[in-house]
Amino acid sequence: MIRIGLVDLDTSHPASFAKILSQMEGVKVTAVYDHGDVWPPGYAEEFAQEHGTQVVAKPEDMIGHVESVMVVGTNWDRHLERARPFLDGGVPTFVDKVVVGRVRDGIGLMEAAQRGKAPLMGGSSLRYGVEVVAMRKQIEEQGGALTAWACGPGDAFNYAIHAVEMLQAAIGGGIRSVRFIGEHGPALFAVGYDDGRLAMLQLHTPGGFRVTACGKNGSLSSEVDAGRCYQEMLTRFVDMVRTGEPPVGFAESLEAVKVLLAARRSRATGATVYLDDLTADEGFDGEAFILEYGRQRRAAEDRNSAAAPPLHAWQ
Repeated sequence: MIRIGLVDLDTSHPASFAKILSQMEGVKVTAVYDHGDVWPPGYAEEFAQEHGTQVVAKPEDMIGHVESVMVVGTNWDRHLERARPFLDGGVPTFVDKVVVGRVRDGIGLMEAAQRGKAPLMGGSSLRYGVEVVAMRKQIEEQGGALTAWACGPGDAFNYAIHAVEMLQAAIGGGIRSVRFIGEHGPALFAVGYDDGRLAMLQLHTPGGFRVTACGKNGSLSSEVDAGRCYQEMLTRFVDMVRTGEPPVGFAESLEAVKVLLAARRSRATGATVYLDDLTADEGFDGEAFILEYGRQRRAAEDRNSAAAPPLHAWQ
C-alpha cells in the first residue's frame, strides 16, 4: 500500500487528487494537514471525514507513516518550508503549481531533495496531457520541432504556468530568454531556446489551452483536455513513488517559473530578458496572492459558487 499525505487543502486540487488516488490499486490518502491559509478551523476534519483519512497534529507527524506527500497549498512562498522536512527525510514529494515564486526557493527544494535523496516532482498537470505527450512523440519522430506556439487563459503566473509547462512538454526545455512583443487583449512573448529555436507564448487568451509545434515535416496542433490531466499526472506521481524516478527533472519546473519572471520584467522594460540574469530574490508575491485568493474563495462560498473569479498576478 502506498500511503499518501496531503499538506494544505486550499484549492479544489486536494479533493480531486484524493478521489482519483483512491481509485488506484494499492494507493490511499491516509493523512492530511491544513495550515488554515484559506479555510476556517474544522475544514480539515470535514475533508478527512469525506475522504476517509485522518488529520495529523502537525505535518511532520506524517513522516514514517506515509510513503509520499503532496504539498498542495496555493501560497508558493511557503512551499519550500513545508516540503523541506519531507525531502530532508527522504520522502518522495510532489509540490503543486506554482512550485515556487522565487528562484532561490526552487534551488532550496532541489538542494533538500538532494540531501535527503528524495524524489521530487511538481508543477502543472497540463504537462502530462495525453495530447501533448502524443504530439511530442510524433514531432520527434518527424525530426524534431523547429518552432512552437502555446497559449492559455487566466493570469500572468498562477494560470500562465500551465501554458509554459505545456510548451516545455511539447518541444522540451532549454529556454534561454523571453521578450515581450506586445498586447491587444492577449500578451505575446517570444521565447528563445539555447539551440536557436523560437517559440511564441500568448497569455490571457480566451478559451482553453492550445499548443502548436512545427517540425521539419509539418506541424501539429492540439487543444489540451485539462479535465483528463490530473489522472495522467497522478499516475506518474505514483510511478515516481514506486521507482524513485521523477517523470521530469525539477530544474525544468523551475525553468517554467523563470520564464514567467522574465516575461514580467520584459513586459515592464521592453528588453529581452535572459533567464540566467534573473536574481534569486525577484518573484511573484505568494503571500499577497493567498490573501486575495482566500478572500475570493470565501466570497464564492458565500454565493454558493463552485469557483472563485480569475486572479491576476502581474503586480
